[in-house]
Amino acid sequence: MKKLALHFSYNLALLLTLPVAFISAYVWLYFYPSSSIYQHLNIITLIVFSILSLKFLINHYIKNKKLVLYVNSVLYSSFFFGLAIYYLLVLIGLHSWNRVITEEFIIAYANQAHFFFDAIGISYNLVIILAISFYTLLTVASYFFLKKFHWLPEKKNHSTWLIGPLILSICMFCIYTSYDYLISSDTNSKEPIKLTLFSGKIRESHEARLGYSTDHQLNSLEDIARKNYQATPSEKKRNLIVFVVDALRPDHTSMHSYYRNTTPHLQEMITLHGGKVFTQARSVCGETTCAHAGYMASRFVYQLPDNIFTLQEVLKLNGYTTNLIISGDHINFHNIREVYGEVDHYYDGSMAEGYYFNDDAVTINKTKSLPNWDGRPTMIHYHILSAHQVGKKEAEFSIFTPSESYLGKRSGSPDMKYTNFYDNGVLQADAVINTLLETLASKKYLENSLVIITADHGEALGEHDFFMHTNSVIEEALKIPLIMIPYGYKSNIMEQQNRFISLIDLAPSILKEFNINTPESWAGTPIQANLERPFSYFEMTPYKGFYDHRQPGTLWKYWQNSITGEEYAFNISMDPKERTNLFWKVPAKLKQEWRETNLKQIKH
Repeated sequence: MKKLALHFSYNLALLLTLPVAFISAYVWLYFYPSSSIYQHLNIITLIVFSILSLKFLINHYIKNKKLVLYVNSVLYSSFFFGLAIYYLLVLIGLHSWNRVITEEFIIAYANQAHFFFDAIGISYNLVIILAISFYTLLTVASYFFLKKFHWLPEKKNHSTWLIGPLILSICMFCIYTSYDYLISSDTNSKEPIKLTLFSGKIRESHEARLGYSTDHQLNSLEDIARKNYQATPSEKKRNLIVFVVDALRPDHTSMHSYYRNTTPHLQEMITLHGGKVFTQARSVCGETTCAHAGYMASRFVYQLPDNIFTLQEVLKLNGYTTNLIISGDHINFHNIREVYGEVDHYYDGSMAEGYYFNDDAVTINKTKSLPNWDGRPTMIHYHILSAHQVGKKEAEFSIFTPSESYLGKRSGSPDMKYTNFYDNGVLQADAVINTLLETLASKKYLENSLVIITADHGEALGEHDFFMHTNSVIEEALKIPLIMIPYGYKSNIMEQQNRFISLIDLAPSILKEFNINTPESWAGTPIQANLERPFSYFEMTPYKGFYDHRQPGTLWKYWQNSITGEEYAFNISMDPKERTNLFWKVPAKLKQEWRETNLKQIKH
């Protein structure tokens, strides 16, 4: 009996080893609350006892010992395989975009697995072979483990018929208890399985807020602004075409004197139509959801209410037809769609059957299907993924070689093969925008229109040991292009090359250009007004900071790691590459002012 108890302990320890290792890393490496350890292990322990109960049940009813051993090996290996895949996906999500992967996202990408692996240059068949090999290895390892550490007692001839139902009842109880615990309405829980299965159901607000709790005062002010908004009297209104190129860095475009001609079409459009290029534009954060909310609701992240009053809602109130045409799945990827609010027509990659949803062919084909312009003022917002690391890359644009994807690479030094990969994507994005504009022109949408090309955020390519985005607030991650091109009319916007512009200024500038009233709750300043706020905020978990505009001719950038307390300050005017942290060299009074100003974000 002592030996059986010891073997049972070995089995229990084996089944819990992976969950304990994962949840420890989840808490200590990604700064989730320690309560997640208990909550996760509580769920997993119930699942483990369900497995042990099933094992007992199999041993009770099946007489063939080898068959029992094989079935239990499959049971163990299935448990380990499922957990390993899930934990890997969670870590990829945390590593890539600082969020726990959701059920909707897993299902969406599972259905697109073949397209996804092809887009990132990995053989889908190889992945399947590796998965099968891994599962087989787990099964064989489980077989030999269970053969050596068999903890179930020998069956007696006088075993009662009550044992089976009793064990089954225990198993069902464990399964029901774990399920009941998962679906309990704990909206503050950061336990990963709960976040995966129910993030869309327990979320109190859109995810653009980056973890800020609901602010009822902000919500109330937004409701008042929406209620008090007055549409502009009817007049001939211009169309608005906005291209947000995901992860587009301005310094890798021809308009910003890049040594490669990566954007020949955009350069030609600017010349032909008198486009305005702004060289000092910054995003409010380093990821897509909060950046779109910052642009569309003209607010810094900490100022965002739940019920955002967006640019497209304002335009609808002014008689516009609003259209969003998105490359990518913005419904299932943490529901970015929620940020966009109510629009007349919404279409993204999840709706394009037979396509990889991160393929910009989705936007091109949808645009070709649009009817000719009917004369009603129209807004069309595009999201372009060619420059993003998961966007589908076409062979015809792979002219910079050698080229290699840096997907999943979060740190390291610059490498020409990664830069080439990125530049090929920029070249492709330029061609996609050109194709879309040619199509819109043929359908008469550009006869009296403002075309805007910008980005949601930038992209690190090894600067300061960072790759990709969502993991830093360095200039390469925050600095974005901003181009305004008038079609069929003369714009009043003056090109101000060195004027600092936050992404929150874009929507007010558009409305000013169109002579449309701006909501009173917006925080942005129109470019045309030539006014500057004292501070422009930015953040990306765990970093929070701002640009200080108060000294004429000098742009300071300050940020703090809200977890470790580390502080950084750079004179961007003199040190645009952020090579020298001057925080401990600035006067004590200025440091204190910066800390107090930053508390608006940290404590909000």
